[in-house]
Amino acid sequence: MNEERAVKVADAIRMLVARLQIHHPRSPRKYVTISLGVAEKGDATTDELALTRDADIALYHAKEQGRDCSVADSSLVSSRLEMPSLVPSTPDLEGA
Repeated sequence: MNEERAVKVADAIRMLVARLQIHHPRSPRKYVTISLGVAEKGDATTDELALTRDADIALYHAKEQGRDCSVADSSLVSSRLEMPSLVPSTPDLEGA
């Protein structure tokens, strides 16, 4: 599945969750919404952790844009080096 298709699937899931209208008492929207980050495994992707990191960065940007949206990693190429990842690196995992 390419990134464009993955974003369409993410948006469909996001809209289905919104349609459920799950009440959230502390949300200004009053209902649960979700944001999604999408990343595509390409030639430059070194491993699964790198792919997860890219999706994590896209998710962070989706939340930053006001939530309830989907963001593709390819739209954030310049941000990859600036954004810390919540996903541990391979050396961090090997030392654990």
